[in-house]
Amino acid sequence: MPDIFAASYKNLPLHSHAYGNAYNEAHRFARAAAAADKLFFGIIPAGTEVTSLELINSAIATATLTIGFEPDDALGPTAVTNQWFAAGTTVATAARRQSISQPIRFDRDVRIVAVLAAASLVVADLLTIVVNGKVVQVR
Repeated sequence: MPDIFAASYKNLPLHSHAYGNAYNEAHRFARAAAAADKLFFGIIPAGTEVTSLELINSAIATATLTIGFEPDDALGPTAVTNQWFAAGTTVATAARRQSISQPIRFDRDVRIVAVLAAASLVVADLLTIVVNGKVVQVR
């Protein structure tokens, strides 16, 4: 049986700063919003490979949403509004959800965006998105 190696085997970049090349950011959203509003959580910087995205929410009535990204400038990638959580993801009960998307690498800055599909948010409602990945080079 032959040995089969992943493309990244012995081919990973060196650490890019004192704490390695890990990327971990938490973005909170606690503002009033209505159905169909776009909620912008933060920026994923160019040169980042996102390996997972986690959604933590308080119970928000009957709200559903999608979570994805859109470019931060005209040269960025095409927007994918359901990259991490598809339409109909419910936040009606408090929960912690992990995206099942494959890792994605960004060579330009992108905005994390959720689109509220039903119900509305009040200031007391809390959504937190935790982004995990690694800092790699821009190609």
